[in-house]
Amino acid sequence: MPPGDSRRLDPALLFTLVLLTAVMFQDPVRGALASPAAQSWMTVFVAVVVQALPFLVLGVLLSAAIAVFVPPSFFVRALPRRPALAVPVAGAAGAVLPGCECASVPVAGALVRRGVAPA
Repeated sequence: MPPGDSRRLDPALLFTLVLLTAVMFQDPVRGALASPAAQSWMTVFVAVVVQALPFLVLGVLLSAAIAVFVPPSFFVRALPRRPALAVPVAGAAGAVLPGCECASVPVAGALVRRGVAPA
């Protein structure tokens, strides 16, 4: 092997190894997932994902719309410069978004990337 040449794990090889391992250990995995504790965990996990997904999609779409359609100069004019005033404005803006951080976090990330103060 030449110096400075690094070996990389081929994604197709990695996928094949994972698939082969899953087939080889199919029975122990099936037995572990059949336990009542695992069944309860999977039910809660799926319920949380199904409930959060619409809000997450809404937040991502809203943050994309802000990034595309709202010019950065709007935020300079519309938002207060002092953090003491920016916090109530941010709270009022967050009240408009649906009930959890699933929609708020992508929108806040888009705003911070556009130069809005994190407060």
